Amino acid sequence: MALTNEQNYVIDSVLCSDDGKIIAVNSVAGSGKTSTADALIRAYAPTTGFYTAFNKAIVEDSKKRFGNLITAKTIHALAYQYVKPKRKIEELTYTTIKEPISYEDKAMVIDSLDDFFRSSYVDIYDYATTRTKDESLQELIVNYAEMMLEGKIPPTFNYTLKCLHLMLLHKEITIDFDLLILDECQDTTAVTLEIFKLINAKHKVMFGDKYQNIYSFMNTVNAFDELDNINLLRLTKSFRCNPDIASIIDEYGKCYLEDSFVFKGNEDIKKESQFKVAYITRTNAMLIERMFHLMNEGQSFTLTRSPNQIFDLPIAMLNAANGKEVFNKKYKFLEKEYKNFDKVRRNYRSFYEYINSIMEDPLIEMVTKVLGNFATKRINIYDVKAKVLTLKPNPNIVLTTAHAFKGLEMDNVFIEDDLNSSVNRTILRMKDLTTIVEGNPRLYLSKEQKEDLNTYYVALSRARTNVVNVKYLS
Repeated sequence: MALTNEQNYVIDSVLCSDDGKIIAVNSVAGSGKTSTADALIRAYAPTTGFYTAFNKAIVEDSKKRFGNLITAKTIHALAYQYVKPKRKIEELTYTTIKEPISYEDKAMVIDSLDDFFRSSYVDIYDYATTRTKDESLQELIVNYAEMMLEGKIPPTFNYTLKCLHLMLLHKEITIDFDLLILDECQDTTAVTLEIFKLINAKHKVMFGDKYQNIYSFMNTVNAFDELDNINLLRLTKSFRCNPDIASIIDEYGKCYLEDSFVFKGNEDIKKESQFKVAYITRTNAMLIERMFHLMNEGQSFTLTRSPNQIFDLPIAMLNAANGKEVFNKKYKFLEKEYKNFDKVRRNYRSFYEYINSIMEDPLIEMVTKVLGNFATKRINIYDVKAKVLTLKPNPNIVLTTAHAFKGLEMDNVFIEDDLNSSVNRTILRMKDLTTIVEGNPRLYLSKEQKEDLNTYYVALSRARTNVVNVKYLS
């Protein structure tokens, strides 16, 4: 397929650039950024080139495409190569923190450490003071960082990123490439962005879609918003969507994302004769409900994540609430809390109310609500998961969250009600803001509300020829 004028302009701009300025390519969904990167790499033919992205799956796909033309690794793999930790990588959990403090404080220490490793901060002492005024908790944050550095507790993957950041910053090492490419730059970490800036490269290019930034819950940053000294280019034609879908997305984008938003479709896209549909949700809870309904209708389907990932926490919570063993190490602490709950049972309506009262963890709170809803609807999660595990996958029906389907596509897309509800709340908030603020109301939205708008855009732009249940249009 011949490259568009926009794609050729990107390639020419990189080849002609020699001032070390970062070139950023803002590419709408399906606009062929990988094809553009491939053509760029082949035209440049770097002696030393490096391609990276936050998402491992994207990097693995790129390895197959680029072959030996350029080295493709996740930024974590690059960090591991230079840091070479002596102990096995492990996640931080509540059981890592040995001090007799509340789960809320343990969560704060764990989150603070991981957030520091992913941040642009270079001093753990300074960072700890931004997280809490409690000096004893500040000391714990610093101590556990030092314990990881000294090898007394296992390192995390994000710890290796901070180490690489500091090694480059203090010039303990240098890394040099002819061509350096950061893909999916709208969803990267602050530390990855710092590493990207500190690596020496003749030409640096970022590819991404500004409005596919949907991983703020993982403390990602949007490089388009973070960097000022960049040469911004655009790819506005989607090869994925037909003109009908493109017009819906273009209208949505101009109304709720950016006045200058442009999304063009591909007239060569034809409707497929075989019916294929992706049900796209915002949450695993709605995903499980859709599984239940489809199986009741005798339908099979394919999941984009393993059933264990989808059911893991709800089943761990349900096991604990029934005094049963919790098998997942990450949630083992729930067994102990059930024993504590048993001593004060008369003060709470349920184990779920008790666990929320002591932890104040948004994820735990969400799961307990889901389990309550399922109990009301008489949906047995154990049975649903057991049936899912026995199903023969049907590639024509895909069940997925918007986050898990990012980068993928389907002929038909069904937008589930939880996505409609979340975006409708944000749109109503924008309408309220227009009465009290001047200019673009999006600027006054919270990070979570902006992500609601972006997530809906991601879901819409998975569709090739048809999208169903788009309630915001009503």
